[in-house]
Amino acid sequence: MLRLRGRGGRMAAQVLWAVALLPLGLNVSHLLASGNVYILMQHALFLVYLVPMLLFDGAALTPADWKVGGVLVKLLCGFLILRNILCANGAYVYTKLVYDNTARQMTQIMADVGKLDGYEPGTTPVAFVGSFTDSQLAYHDPAFSRYEEGDLHQVNSAVTYDGTIKWWFQHVMGSNAAVIADSGTLIALGETPAVQAMPLYPANGYCAMVDGTAVIKLSD
Repeated sequence: MLRLRGRGGRMAAQVLWAVALLPLGLNVSHLLASGNVYILMQHALFLVYLVPMLLFDGAALTPADWKVGGVLVKLLCGFLILRNILCANGAYVYTKLVYDNTARQMTQIMADVGKLDGYEPGTTPVAFVGSFTDSQLAYHDPAFSRYEEGDLHQVNSAVTYDGTIKWWFQHVMGSNAAVIADSGTLIALGETPAVQAMPLYPANGYCAMVDGTAVIKLSD
């Protein structure tokens, strides 16, 4: 433990230096995490504000000083715990809303696909062209804007890319739809004139049969 045995000027300098370490600590955590920094990862770094208390010589402090210091520590820890609880609960609620929104819209989309002439469940290839997160299928609510693509790296769609589409249909929807999960195939299909001419979800005509494939156009 560091102990301060100098005068007030030295103590003040060390306190200021300790507090100044916070931005550096935040940047270091950002570097070590390769840019994927979550709010919960940063909270512990705020404990650097407790470092000045470690710089005092315990023998020089009166019982009253220790009492005041103890109260300050409890208040700060209480604040950090409350922030963690609010952040975690908010992230959970946002994730649940995104999940429910995706499930509702995907159910409606597949109902529309089932009405297409020539579509056979489990046999006809199904292609979702475009980005889920950049489409009208994505969940948006100003009340939860801090969680959308923010420090928590939450996303606005439970299905985010072609690699998750099969999992979603199999384990969430319990569907045997023959969804295409190859990005190269989806990109090539999206560049065909027929798909280019299609409107975006949820406009009329957003899903259609194109060369034997049920295509759902989410975005350009």
